Amino acid sequence: MDKYKLSLNEELEQTEQKLAVLINKRTRLLGKIAQKRMEKNKSLVDSGLEKRLWSLWKNHFKGENQRAYRQLFTILNSLSYGQAEKKKFSDKPFCLYPTKKPLNVHIDGPRDIFQARICTFLAGLADKPVHIDNFPINDSLIELIKALNQCGARLTWKDKIFSSEPATLTCANKSIFVGQNAFNFYLLLCLSLGEAGVTKFTSASNLKILNLKPIQDILPQLGARLSSTYPQSFSLPAKLEVSGKIPGQITLPEAVDPDFVLALALAACTYSSPLTINFSHGVQLEKVKQTQRVMQSWGIKTLLSEQSLTIHPGRPELLKNFHLQLDPILSAYLLALPLFAGGEVTLRGHWPKDSSLATAIYNLLGQAGLKLTTSADQIAAIPAHRPAECFIDISDYPELAPLALPLLLSFKSSATIFIPTDTEQAEFAIDLLKFLNLDFNLYPSRLEINFQDKGPRKELWHSPDPYWTLGYALSSFIFKGVCLANPGSLTAIWPDFWKIFQNLPDPQNQITPTSAGEKNDQPGRRRFIVS
Repeated sequence: MDKYKLSLNEELEQTEQKLAVLINKRTRLLGKIAQKRMEKNKSLVDSGLEKRLWSLWKNHFKGENQRAYRQLFTILNSLSYGQAEKKKFSDKPFCLYPTKKPLNVHIDGPRDIFQARICTFLAGLADKPVHIDNFPINDSLIELIKALNQCGARLTWKDKIFSSEPATLTCANKSIFVGQNAFNFYLLLCLSLGEAGVTKFTSASNLKILNLKPIQDILPQLGARLSSTYPQSFSLPAKLEVSGKIPGQITLPEAVDPDFVLALALAACTYSSPLTINFSHGVQLEKVKQTQRVMQSWGIKTLLSEQSLTIHPGRPELLKNFHLQLDPILSAYLLALPLFAGGEVTLRGHWPKDSSLATAIYNLLGQAGLKLTTSADQIAAIPAHRPAECFIDISDYPELAPLALPLLLSFKSSATIFIPTDTEQAEFAIDLLKFLNLDFNLYPSRLEINFQDKGPRKELWHSPDPYWTLGYALSSFIFKGVCLANPGSLTAIWPDFWKIFQNLPDPQNQITPTSAGEKNDQPGRRRFIVS
């Protein structure tokens, strides 16, 4: 077809198709180059090649907004480097055939990942030895342990026991690799603010597209300056110059990542004088309250109001009889199992009744047809009377979509999920429904699902994140034999899940303890294959 007979929209769509093909080819080529460098124990990035490629971009886009094109260039490169890093530890796809027997699960429940992250950070600052049992070691926590140890911390783990010894931390005049998690980076960045000096930060590929502009804008008020290594960029790697002069109070604008607010609060106990953080309207007050409760467990003096949080200096000291609470989201995927297989699931650990998110999850599971009972040291789930129709509303908690969708599918009939359909989570839900070949109707605030199983799925599903991997595992009870392309992505948050899933209906009688890495900061790779 003559392109001059096309409408502007049609011509744009054709161009978009060609662009997608070229981006895919570029990603593969640069990824192969990076992978070959890794095989030769070289750096992932060929800086000379990057300079030559960027020079081509600069010459082509001369006079244009080069800062925006530099960001696009960085994003495209990060896609390639991320692909190379994944191939180094590539997954073998596997298909899921869960048990048909009624469940008899009595195990320690997964502990709260966010609380564990806070405890890891504070343990590195403590002036007394720390030992915490049932610690949820995962990839992100291992990266935080490594980063803190680069600053002088003495953190170790063995099996599910986390330990620390007293140490003096300093980030000044060091180059710190912060891995792939933004919150880990914020913690190390805020820790650096209390001492004059220069700190360099490097990261894994996916953090190279993190937009640092809002933080760069606010840091001068905290006596520091952050500048990206690459000109005309707002990304990592970056250099932090610190004066060590912290003001008595600061108001963080809405544009700043809420996780940065939490990281600043945690690091503030290392500063020489109290710091008051005034909240903007976008702050996640529930997360702030959870952070403050854990800080108080470590003896850190704080004062919280609806508008601000004040943190006083002092080395953390873990109070006696401290236990990590159950992670409400991860626990929910185990507690939901009786809905699909029958029987009972009992998780040992303290259910966080003071959490609004945990309450929403508790109500969601009950609404789907489970009876939950809690005590001081455990929570249990068994099937109960199921409603004829199911309407699930997660409008306030769209992050629960990976859990809510399989709960709805378990009814095997028409069902409705209320969720803002312009969110990323709704988009992932729609992708999974299309993959499962299910009919649905899309409205601005809800999804209506018409359940009709149209036969087996022969393709591999690529899960967009670990939580959707968990939701897919629940869905496999309904669609047996569905296959997953990237099961290993789950190790980022929960390495033990596949062991539990594989050993249903009674994992406590099947699983033998294994070490989640050595008793240092050199983790062993973990692979769990489900057949």
